[in-house]
Amino acid sequence: MADALRLDLPEKTTRQQLIDELVKVASRRIDKSIDELFSMEQESLLEYFEQIEVEPAELLDILKELNLTPRRKEGRRSVLEFAARELSETGRFMRIAGKSDNLKRSMIPALSNRE
Repeated sequence: MADALRLDLPEKTTRQQLIDELVKVASRRIDKSIDELFSMEQESLLEYFEQIEVEPAELLDILKELNLTPRRKEGRRSVLEFAARELSETGRFMRIAGKSDNLKRSMIPALSNRE
């Protein structure tokens, strides 16, 4: 089951860890690939995040995979704005630099599973 969902789990995963990961994957609200998020402008990302009522924890997971960390003690709105700004700017940089899909995936391998 973990393979079908492309979960990257350690060999000795406990039943509870597996359940936690399955719940986490099932409760994801962001249904766009990382490439789609990178192609969006900041305002569009904010609207999208608010429309799907994304949980800050899901955004923080994505930001962590990109090695981006918001300041501590930020409220939900601040996390949404930070994520939208960083994804938009990173996507813009990648478009300008003409990064290939393979290079993008090598930069952020854990997020390529979202596609």
